[in-house]
Amino acid sequence: DQRLIHPTYIRQRPQRRQIQLKKEEVNQKFLFISNINPQTSQQTLELLLTPFYTINAFLFKYGQFNKCNYSLVKFQTEEDAINAFDHLDAKIVDQSIIHLHSVILRVDNLDEDTNEVALTNFFQTKLPNINIKVILIYNNMNPSKSIVFGFINFDTIIDAQQAINQLNNSRLRLNGNAIKLTQWQPKQQEQRQVIRLV
Repeated sequence: DQRLIHPTYIRQRPQRRQIQLKKEEVNQKFLFISNINPQTSQQTLELLLTPFYTINAFLFKYGQFNKCNYSLVKFQTEEDAINAFDHLDAKIVDQSIIHLHSVILRVDNLDEDTNEVALTNFFQTKLPNINIKVILIYNNMNPSKSIVFGFINFDTIIDAQQAINQLNNSRLRLNGNAIKLTQWQPKQQEQRQVIRLV
């Protein structure tokens, strides 16, 4: 059996630093999907994911012609996430080769007016060599404001480690909130909250 091994479960550890992340704990039930064709709809994405028992799929659209979109997908179980990775990574969808990613940190204590673009720009300014994808969870009663948390995908566990060590408790602006970066461990209450908001 030559199936790909889900990267979350390759037991490799970065060198010991201030806060030690365990690769197998970075993500449990979430995956990011990158390189989504701008023409791919939410419905197409949901149909693609149907066999893998998802709870939510958040599609982030850039709103720019020919710039690929990305998505954050929450699965019912870890096994569902592993199966989705094994079957969908490098799959061609609408003439684009999509890729799945599992190195995900949770970001908390954001200012209410923070959006994906502002947070991405902040990270790129501070850590220009690190590539990230950001999904924030928005309040349906006021879509212009996040509910002060979201999820960030990193290319590698080392990049995620560096972000925690250098940017945890930093502020996007002088009088703003100090952001919190942590490995994401789901709790039942948080799961219900996310489901209700979508």
